[in-house]
Amino acid sequence: MLFTGWQPDADFLQKAAYWGTVLDTPVTQTELAEFIAYWCAEGKAKHHDHWQITLAKSLKYQRSKQRKRVRYAQSTFKSDPAAGKSKAMQKFYQQVRETYGSEAVEALEADSA
Repeated sequence: MLFTGWQPDADFLQKAAYWGTVLDTPVTQTELAEFIAYWCAEGKAKHHDHWQITLAKSLKYQRSKQRKRVRYAQSTFKSDPAAGKSKAMQKFYQQVRETYGSEAVEALEADSA
């Protein structure tokens, strides 16, 4: 059983890489607390190394999900040069974007500013 004071080994990052899960940064206290809270509630029993493997996989998944959220937010919330423009101008910007790419639209905006 996992308990609230559980800690991965000091060489956890090295072991995780050996098990096939390369982590670029050590586990944070917040990540560890979330992991322990989740798995204590589940009531599963595993050996120490199995908990470490589970932690490594969980960290890789959660961090990957977080990076995707950040990338999505950055790409989704870029200001649209056509925002606030007439329908005709929006269509024009769309055609320019499809034909010449986003850089051409940005250049048009820079020229008109």
